[in-house]
Amino acid sequence: MGASLLKGMFERAAWGCKLFCCWCAQDLEANRFWEAMGFVPLAFRAGSRGKRRVHIFWQGRIRSGDAPPNATPYWFPSQTSAGALGENRLVLPIPPGTHWSDAKPLVLPGLSGVEGPEEEGGGHPSTSSTGSVQASSGQGAKALPGKRERKPREVRAATVGGMGGLRFGAVQVGGDGEKKIKEPRKKTRNDPKLVAAARELRDRWLEEVNAGAAMLVGNGKYDVSRQLVGDTGDVDVQRVERKQMPLLIENTSIAA
Repeated sequence: MGASLLKGMFERAAWGCKLFCCWCAQDLEANRFWEAMGFVPLAFRAGSRGKRRVHIFWQGRIRSGDAPPNATPYWFPSQTSAGALGENRLVLPIPPGTHWSDAKPLVLPGLSGVEGPEEEGGGHPSTSSTGSVQASSGQGAKALPGKRERKPREVRAATVGGMGGLRFGAVQVGGDGEKKIKEPRKKTRNDPKLVAAARELRDRWLEEVNAGAAMLVGNGKYDVSRQLVGDTGDVDVQRVERKQMPLLIENTSIAA
């Protein structure tokens, strides 16, 4: 069912779209779905500080026959700065010879010093004043045994804006009943030198990957690519003429 839905999405994709990509947390079984769909794991990044996850970047070519030597080159960002994480994340390529499920380092911006698990907050060991690295197996953070401190209750306080709109803001109510306004978390940025180094590493790695087809081999079980019949050069004809393809790829062997 998932393969059929994905194939339908590819069939309805924009004409100029040749690559599809997504981020997936390393500890989710959904990674095996993308692998079965023929997607290739290219890179990884650190997730949120609380969950201490690693995200895997998957990418797949959606055109049938889009293969070397004239294949659409793979690509991934060297840094992400949007989304629910709320701060920048460096994106690093998955080293050749390693599996996407292997332990990956957590690279987080803005940490300094070495913080062990016995310290408050359970920080990550840092390698420099601008970033930290810690090996992770992709599993979420587990709480240490012991009694937890009770956090102040958080309520939503209504305020009236300058334009007459009603807005809600987070307010913490302590044990003494005193209301404290919760300050927004500051967005931490990566060191520009690390960003430049990650960009250069990305470019050099993609240059080697796109030049050598053997470096990235997909383990796709299903063929969900978009096949167009007749390479006439006429865009309108290629949009209309499509050939139905079987979803399951049959493994055939030829006897010598």
